Amino acid sequence: MQSIQLYIGTDRVEMFEDESVSITQSIKNAKDISKVFTTFSREFTVPASKTNNKIFKHYYNYDVVGGFDARSRVDATIELNFLPFRKGKIKLNGVDMRDNKPYAYRLTFFGSVVELKDVLGEDKLFALDSLDLDKDYSADGVKSALQGTPDSDGCLIPLVTHSQRLYYDESNSSQQSGNLYYDGTLQGVKFRQLKYAIQLKKIIDAIETKYSEITFATDSFFKDMTTYPELEKLYMWCHRKKGEKEIVAGTDILVDWTNDNTNTYVQILDDTVIIKAAADGLSQDSLVWYFYPATGFENVRYDIVLYKNGVQADVGLKQEVTGDNSVQQGLTATIPATNFSEGDEFQVFVRTYEEPIEFDQIRFRYSTAHGGTGTNYFFDSTDLTNYPAGYKFNIAENLPEQTIIEFLSSLFKMFNLVAYVQDDNTIQVKPLDTFYGSTEHDITKYVDVNKSSVNAALPYKEIFFKYADTKSILADQHLQTLSDVEWGGIEYTDTGNLDGEIYKVEPSFHHAKYERLVDLSDLSNTTGIQYGYFVTDNEEAYLGKPLIMYVNLQAINKSIGLLDRDSITQLSQNDYVNMPSNTEDIDNVSSNSIHFSDELSEYTNTSIADDKNLFARFYKSYIENVFNPSTRLSKIDSILPIGKTISIELSDVIIIAGRKYRINSMTTNLKDGRTDFELINYYD
Repeated sequence: MQSIQLYIGTDRVEMFEDESVSITQSIKNAKDISKVFTTFSREFTVPASKTNNKIFKHYYNYDVVGGFDARSRVDATIELNFLPFRKGKIKLNGVDMRDNKPYAYRLTFFGSVVELKDVLGEDKLFALDSLDLDKDYSADGVKSALQGTPDSDGCLIPLVTHSQRLYYDESNSSQQSGNLYYDGTLQGVKFRQLKYAIQLKKIIDAIETKYSEITFATDSFFKDMTTYPELEKLYMWCHRKKGEKEIVAGTDILVDWTNDNTNTYVQILDDTVIIKAAADGLSQDSLVWYFYPATGFENVRYDIVLYKNGVQADVGLKQEVTGDNSVQQGLTATIPATNFSEGDEFQVFVRTYEEPIEFDQIRFRYSTAHGGTGTNYFFDSTDLTNYPAGYKFNIAENLPEQTIIEFLSSLFKMFNLVAYVQDDNTIQVKPLDTFYGSTEHDITKYVDVNKSSVNAALPYKEIFFKYADTKSILADQHLQTLSDVEWGGIEYTDTGNLDGEIYKVEPSFHHAKYERLVDLSDLSNTTGIQYGYFVTDNEEAYLGKPLIMYVNLQAINKSIGLLDRDSITQLSQNDYVNMPSNTEDIDNVSSNSIHFSDELSEYTNTSIADDKNLFARFYKSYIENVFNPSTRLSKIDSILPIGKTISIELSDVIIIAGRKYRINSMTTNLKDGRTDFELINYYD
């Protein structure tokens, strides 16, 4: 018999002398291949002793103020004969009473990995504070992000439109169309059709930053970008609402003036115009503000906002006003004498949107009309350029409506990951094949030969690997016309008449199909341009699940246009553009893909190497072993010495009578060392 020591924090819990505690440890197995393992115990009891009553703060007495909170799990450690065994969490389930007095506390022990769900709860991606990042959403800013490598925050813009159909046609220009062919016509991709994307690794970093309880090991799949480069090269599209992102104004910017206290009618004091003249002299006077945009800013959207005595004044100005595109006629605001009197104070603000604005001149005029003749007094602002863009594209605010735990779970499904907590309390995350080790334990002499069973390993007749969403136009059409399996998905089955259910592995992401454009005036002329079109089969703006993609900075072999309302910018031949892709290298079918299946590359129209998809890289060896007709699920009982109980890990190899096995699960009675193994045939 072994002694069990249970600690909650640093407090040792007193145990019943004869109470047994059984711990179950399980890995992804043939019964449920999409779940991450965890360690848990069957419910056990500890006495309601004086020591334990203190630890659990007399939970049975609800009058105790600040008592033990049974709604949450607390840190715990189990030792065997004072040797470390497992760290995890304890959940208090309740108290058993006898003769109206506390008798025992009912507890369950959970492995540390379950703390992810406890800590994250239902928090969503946009709650990650460190992703509260403002990005330039002017035409110039979009162009820069479309043509550049990821910035220090891991952000860029891929050529994915939320509702504009792009095409290329050298023979048929069409004003305001999605024709990318550049000939000076106002046609091309509209900059507000494009949205930012962020590297998945930056989302992982943000999770660690927000939750101090979560630290991923530096050599884990989530952090080691040399060994596991997937998350560095994959991006999530910042697409929280379908269609165009509404451009809203930023903070109004106050206009400063040159001080003047010499004028008879007005006093100019920094940012305030103060009326000085007597009321009877104002009957025909007026106040006028002039704004003349500088060259190159004539078409920038801005508002002029006037405040009278701290209240916004109605001066007949529209709330969305742009300067003229051909001449610098500017914007004028006039207040007649009937709308002001002595002592009134006026302030004027510039309200900017997605682009900055600069002025050649900002001028205030006071006009008099006494005795039929008037005089104009002019006052100029010297601050003509300090009007930056008010609107920014915020990354967090535009992240999809997905919970953090769903995001992590989807990554686990994509890459067949397992997780466990290491001795230094960091969370190790590895692909299943990498998780399995080579440490061997021969337990032949500890096996109970009087009790064992050998069962079929396969509970499913078919397994589908697919993404939860493939409803954007080209992916949806792929299912309708080209295949009976969703784009990028695979059905794994045997040719025999297998018994069982159908099981699906579905990451909660969108999987898009992209399009490489050809010249519609010469179909043999293939352009180097690939883009994403995020609409439904009816070409309506689509929301869908979060879009995950590779992004390739690729040279274009044709000049194309980037459209900003009434102006166009040329992206020249051989310029680089960020293009979406389902392969790590857009023009290399031997590079890794995020399909589960063999598909044609949208860019090369040739087959992607069959060993580069997700199934081949992360699932094949395990699933093929499960489907192998010679595979068995063996249940073995044993009584292990304490050294074996402590040292055997789920990643180890078990040897019985010369045969090797992988561990599916094991349940250990910590009191007597009896361990029930569920083993599957060894595979490398």
